[in-house]
Amino acid sequence: FIWLEKGDWGRALETFESAIAYGARGGFLAGQVASGSDLGLLYAELGAHDRSRERHEAALATARQSFRGWYAWPVAQAARAALLRDDLEAARLLLAEVADETGEGGRVYMGVALALARAEYALATDDPQASAAFARAGRSHAQRRRIVPLHKDFDLAEAEALLRDGDASSARGAAE
Repeated sequence: FIWLEKGDWGRALETFESAIAYGARGGFLAGQVASGSDLGLLYAELGAHDRSRERHEAALATARQSFRGWYAWPVAQAARAALLRDDLEAARLLLAEVADETGEGGRVYMGVALALARAEYALATDDPQASAAFARAGRSHAQRRRIVPLHKDFDLAEAEALLRDGDASSARGAAE
């Protein structure tokens, strides 16, 4: 994750792939599901959509079969990847699978991934008010859990939503 935050995508890809491989060898499901989910999103951000789908399908299958409590994480990241390839229907169907999931359970990053996916989906479907609400809720979740690296993601999501809703002044404040 640190390589991703530093913008070193090559090392991030290698580290995620390695974490998944070691997780599979050691039977560590969290490593397979979490790393596979985030790696799938990274591949989508890089435009490698086929590879993204492969990683998400594997993470979803592992979570569905053996690690149900973490299922919402790969769903959220797969939905975000679907949005990056302009597949609103796939994102909608994925998010519908976890509509009742709050992300407030013991899984630290689950609420963050869900909130970002929901905020991005709302923005993509022209609902900036819902997007801003999801971004605020996600930021609150991240702050309560002291998940510092993703605070700015929520600031940007909220700012974009407010700007699209015609509130440039509040958007500027959210982005600062």
